[in-house]
Amino acid sequence: MRVAQIDTGVPGAITLPALEEFLHIIDNEPTTFLDSGIKKMISNISKDPSLWALMITQSKRDEIISTAVRSIKGVMIDADNQNYLASWMKIREFLDSLGRISVVPKAWSQLREKFPAMQGPSFSASVMTGRLPWTIYSTAGSSTGRLTVSSGPNFLIAPAEARTALRPSFPDSDIVIIDFSSMEPRVALMATGGDAGKGDVYRHLMKVCGIEDRAAAKLATISALYGASESRLIETTGSRARAKSIIESVRNFFNVTVLEDRLEQQAQTGMIRNFFGRPLHKVVKTPRLRVNHFSQSTAAELAVLLFIDLCSKVRTLRPLLVIHDALIAEIPRSDFRDLEVACQKLEFKGATFPTKMEVI
Repeated sequence: MRVAQIDTGVPGAITLPALEEFLHIIDNEPTTFLDSGIKKMISNISKDPSLWALMITQSKRDEIISTAVRSIKGVMIDADNQNYLASWMKIREFLDSLGRISVVPKAWSQLREKFPAMQGPSFSASVMTGRLPWTIYSTAGSSTGRLTVSSGPNFLIAPAEARTALRPSFPDSDIVIIDFSSMEPRVALMATGGDAGKGDVYRHLMKVCGIEDRAAAKLATISALYGASESRLIETTGSRARAKSIIESVRNFFNVTVLEDRLEQQAQTGMIRNFFGRPLHKVVKTPRLRVNHFSQSTAAELAVLLFIDLCSKVRTLRPLLVIHDALIAEIPRSDFRDLEVACQKLEFKGATFPTKMEVI
């Protein structure tokens, strides 16, 4: 075990920065064992979070480790936290393993000028080499677990146009984007045992609910799952009564009442969690947002776990970026067909999660 890893007394070991992030998620408050100066030095020389141990004295390291172990053992009394740690560590390790992006320097420089908000610290120094700094993700930057970027180029807010500047790092390879279809609605169905079918979830919904217009089906889904205003659906259908009827049918399709009741039961215990056990602190006392946060949080983590599964099936797939429910990766052209086949077989708990894939 590397000296920078913490033996917490639970299965596996965890780096200190990762432990800080996990405790932030569980406690809903930032946790800091290392001062900002040490963290800045580490980020300036490497993306490897384990380097903290090389920057301090042995006695200071022992003191920090002792404090960290006490902290993690305190939260691990809760069995739900123990179960969630296993899923979260898979996600964290995958995000830390993502490769470095190669770009066409001239094209990327032009994009930087056009979209300055997506550039991160130490950004310009690496552009002319054609290799961007690593994008460092945080799983604690949002209340639901949707990823945020803590440093490096922020592709989460970059327009699709930015992807055209990416180039493969290896000959005879392509950059591809793999994107889940209707991830959050499928998660809502999975959570309540509903049947999304194996194809287009909205087409299936339209057939079951007797909805003829696809736009109306999507608007009704947003209203049913997320409590959005029905005003746009009224404009689409031309009738308030018709809009209410459609929303009620869609709520039944997704078994929303079942999910609401389940989350209310959790709230009575003092904590609501997503499918994997992540605490959803902000909705314990906010019923109208519970289904929204549960679906979004579960989908955000499930997408990464399915990408991990995909990479295990196609060993030559080199993951580069996660953009919510999409993965940008590099694949040798000779293995493209294997990737297509694997993308059609992504399942979780008996539910199928179809993807769209295209070469960038």
